[in-house]
Amino acid sequence: MATESADAPSPASTAPAAWRCWLALLRRHFTPGVLPRGGLRRALQRQPDPCALAAGDGLADPALRAALQGLDWDQADRDLEALLAAGATLVPHDSPDYPPQLAQAPAAPLALFVRGDLDAL
Repeated sequence: MATESADAPSPASTAPAAWRCWLALLRRHFTPGVLPRGGLRRALQRQPDPCALAAGDGLADPALRAALQGLDWDQADRDLEALLAAGATLVPHDSPDYPPQLAQAPAAPLALFVRGDLDAL
């Protein structure tokens, strides 16, 4: 029986680093009353890197900057572990895997959680 090495990376460490940032931002996005409607979408237009945005880089709007302070990174880690345990993939709106027709919709989701074949999108 094979055992895991103490040096083996956790599943979360093999996921793209940006997924953790996306999950923290999406949690804040879906917390009622924290961000103005469309605030995360506007912020991502100004700063498309989710990790830089989570750090507050490139945000001139003080209200958006304040709304993005204090992201719950422990919850983001738990969300990432759950995502990976479910065998799902995070597909942000700017990913080449994001369905082009969906991207054209006025209220297209900022990200998709996909289980299965991404090519089927």
